[in-house]
Amino acid sequence: MLELRSDPLRYAWLQATTIAENVRETLKQAWRDQSYDLQFKDSKVYFDTQKTLPSKEKLNPSPEEHLPRLNRVLERIPTEYGTVVFYSKQNDEENMYAGFISKTEQVYDLVPVSSLLVWELSSAEIVKLLNQSIPFLRIQGAYGSNTIRTYYYRMDREYPQLLLEVDGTIHEVDIDNDQDKEIISVWGIPSITKIHTWEENRFQEANVTLNLKAESVMPVEREGQVLFDAYREPPQAADGQRPEGTTATTPTTYKYENGKMVPVS
Repeated sequence: MLELRSDPLRYAWLQATTIAENVRETLKQAWRDQSYDLQFKDSKVYFDTQKTLPSKEKLNPSPEEHLPRLNRVLERIPTEYGTVVFYSKQNDEENMYAGFISKTEQVYDLVPVSSLLVWELSSAEIVKLLNQSIPFLRIQGAYGSNTIRTYYYRMDREYPQLLLEVDGTIHEVDIDNDQDKEIISVWGIPSITKIHTWEENRFQEANVTLNLKAESVMPVEREGQVLFDAYREPPQAADGQRPEGTTATTPTTYKYENGKMVPVS
């Protein structure tokens, strides 16, 4: 110790490293022991469903020709509620759009769904998410190789009602054993993970990464249960540098329970 004290800089560095390591271990233990309330808020949507009017350019237009500025039909996807139409619009060489034709031939313009360059990656199907008999039309599109966007329309209304727009990879799974599927979305690097739940006839969402004060959160399946691995960066030393040899901490694992993230021992 006397030798170290004779070198003040080295002694200070060792002190800072020791303190940082102690703080890191204390924080890791606190993270392992602490439950976090998830802050849910209503999910927002940014597009409206538009009912289209018959074309004035043709005497007896087909339902598809009611779609605004129709250039070319790319794909028709029949469902039990009607037909989803993927199409391109005149004077738009970038986007692919979705339309919907009901069984009574009512025509609705939905949203721009995908880049035209990768429109073949798009899909549409009716999915059952809830124990209640509420059907949803799920439309997925792609904007480049790594950007997926998903839209959920409620289909037991007068028209397809858009209730949720989600970016990133999605998982539809019942994570709290209440017979309703939650939607987990994972987007970006580091990973921003959100949980979308159905409450009182609407979707709500919580940012798990933000609520856990983590750098990154990844959903994982272990022994038939969906868990969440939260990664946090170690603290910096007194000189503003991380202790030598330290990287992101090993993850703390949580499960979702009654609106909370509960640590798994």
